[in-house]
Amino acid sequence: MTVGEEYISYERFLWTLITEAHQHKLPVEVIGHETCKRTGIGYPLYRLVIHPDAPLSVCIVAGIHGNEIAGPLSVLRLISAILHELPEQYRYVIYPMINPSGFDLRERFDSDRRDLNAIYHVTLHSDNYDEVQAFYQDVLKFTPFEAVITLHEDSDLERFYMYGLGKENLDFYHAICEFASTLTPAWTEADIYGSHSDEHGLVLTTARDHAFDGALYKKGLTKVAFTLETPGKLNIHFRVNMMVQLVLLSMEMLNAKRRMATV
Repeated sequence: MTVGEEYISYERFLWTLITEAHQHKLPVEVIGHETCKRTGIGYPLYRLVIHPDAPLSVCIVAGIHGNEIAGPLSVLRLISAILHELPEQYRYVIYPMINPSGFDLRERFDSDRRDLNAIYHVTLHSDNYDEVQAFYQDVLKFTPFEAVITLHEDSDLERFYMYGLGKENLDFYHAICEFASTLTPAWTEADIYGSHSDEHGLVLTTARDHAFDGALYKKGLTKVAFTLETPGKLNIHFRVNMMVQLVLLSMEMLNAKRRMATV
């Protein structure tokens, strides 16, 4: 990639994504569009699938907040560098960018100043949330999921934390946190935007502000749902590498958990 990762535009991102997808013969489709109301500029929204014929499904979502760039860039790294390491028992349904206008602006919200991390009756029936509706209508085609993983960053931190849904998955989430803490310190025993993280840096919850992972878990569409929050103050290459390692670890653990359940 000739353009530095911290400066890449959505057009350059798509050019790289589609090139990699075609090279690896991965299905990639437009699922909808985001249109900036102030300029009329339209942005296509894509869905990428790895192992489309696998019996079990996992959903990975990135780029919900435009300034959290490590998530979308980790999708590029995922398919260019470690595609062969992903367990083949799973169909990976990947939404690499939900908020392309925010990505180009490097702003949390989209170009019309909306926070897109919300799936509930208002956003699903409003004319102002085309991105959320496009995602939700498309993702229902692939449910139920074994796991939903959303890739986020906390721009103000040098420490890692994560959100996880469901007490039955507590050990699974703690294992992810423990691995993450070998890469960078965790934000433990802290008040994180009104929620408390435990000694591992996990915020355990049953639903969180209608966020993508929480909404799908609450609707019974996935067994496991969690959000990785990498520290946005660290080097972008480190953050991307960390995100990719955490996704790969999560999938290896999920596969091991499934094998143990069938013994």
